[in-house]
Amino acid sequence: MGMRTNNTLIKSFMRTLDRDSGRIILGQKRDGIWQDTSRGELYEMMNAGVRILKDKGVGKGDRVAYKGKNSVEWAAWNMSCYALGATWVPMYHNQSKQYCDYIVQDCAPKVVITDNTELDFGNVGVLSTGLVGEKQDAVSGVFEQNNGDELATLVYTSGTTGNPKGVMLTHHNILSNVDSIHHRFRDAPQTTSLNILPWAHIYGLTCELYYNMMYDNCTKISTGKEEFIGECREVRPDVLYIVPKVLDTVKGKLEFFDKPLVDRLIMPRLIRHLFGGNVHTVYMGGAKLDDNTKRFFLHHGLTICEGYGCTETSPMVCVNHQNDPRNTDSVGKILRGVHASVIDGEIHVAGDSVMSGYWNNKEATDAVLVPNNGKTWYKTGDSGTIEDGFVHYKGRISENYKLNNGKFVDVQHVEGAVRKFVNHNVVVFGENQEYNTIISDGEISVQTMETINHELETYLRIKDQLVITPEKMQEFMTPKMSIKRKPLIQHALTLTK
Repeated sequence: MGMRTNNTLIKSFMRTLDRDSGRIILGQKRDGIWQDTSRGELYEMMNAGVRILKDKGVGKGDRVAYKGKNSVEWAAWNMSCYALGATWVPMYHNQSKQYCDYIVQDCAPKVVITDNTELDFGNVGVLSTGLVGEKQDAVSGVFEQNNGDELATLVYTSGTTGNPKGVMLTHHNILSNVDSIHHRFRDAPQTTSLNILPWAHIYGLTCELYYNMMYDNCTKISTGKEEFIGECREVRPDVLYIVPKVLDTVKGKLEFFDKPLVDRLIMPRLIRHLFGGNVHTVYMGGAKLDDNTKRFFLHHGLTICEGYGCTETSPMVCVNHQNDPRNTDSVGKILRGVHASVIDGEIHVAGDSVMSGYWNNKEATDAVLVPNNGKTWYKTGDSGTIEDGFVHYKGRISENYKLNNGKFVDVQHVEGAVRKFVNHNVVVFGENQEYNTIISDGEISVQTMETINHELETYLRIKDQLVITPEKMQEFMTPKMSIKRKPLIQHALTLTK
């Protein structure tokens, strides 16, 4: 790692409080009405949380777990946790009880804070999210004198195979990434975003919540996926932080109108109207944006700043600027303070934002953190190339395979061809088979399949189709709307027996 620092997330927040306590930094709907929250108001809620957590015996080094939707309360409890020197363990509001039970058992938190107090986590106490909104006695002098190398958060990976792993990120890991992002976008004006990404995911946590809090931007919190587009027109955000699934879905709904006259005159205005009328930049992460979707929106004037990163790198490794540096064929130029190289086709990352390891899992840690030339490198498991400092992402190494004739299949290439003509969720597989098979949550016509196969080399063509219901497909989606490929393929194989 790089130079050590005494800076922490709570100290950074307190400096912004001194700078401008009245600035509006958060907003959410309550009883159908948008309500704003200033830094000073968040600080008062944080103080309430500190009092409650202290009364529950939470201190330096303890874990505090949180299960619930994004909210102003979420942010207040998070800062309360950091003020006491404790470690924040966020869980998605819609994660299964089994999944959450595993996390609670693994990290042994002092308390679990949730908006569903009927949940039972055995001997671990449960607190209601809303308690930080209640009047508490004033607290002073409670902040622990932490340093940046101490653990800030445990972010559990989605665990598409096996149990999830708790990624240990220090205050310095996260703040160094925030600083690197700010250096790339230091010319950006102050903005308002409409939040849809869960803060239990590191992309939303670092790049939207923490970045906006530190740099005087405002984050309005969407009520949910179904309300997001409608609330865009209410909030009229300047920027959006989203994952590819959002643009894929919007593109699918707009393609009906994608005709020559509409394309030239109306589509750019329609897209702008859908997102509220003010959006000048969409920040894209969490997964690779489909090339066809990217071309569609770029063609119609939407500026997309696509980036790449991992939970283990806090997360951003690279990102495209609106103007320069920019290469839309890539996922962005490597950030200042981040080191990346490609070894045997795999992207490796080093720098101050790289995690310290996996919680209670030395074997998994040693498998991905390797020393080389005085740096600790994280083996991402992703395939790619680096050209002139720009990263070209090629997909997960583990997702590619060989057919039983020894021919290599680049899954991203095949599925990219499919998505030119199909808006359904799809997964292509065929390891050790004679040919490729596609799983889809919607019927693909014979004619469309012929068109797809015409785009592919002969040995890559798809011969079988397995159709499952959209409801069944949802069972194999991660909270960031990526598909859990291996479990889905295993399920599909049981259908063919």
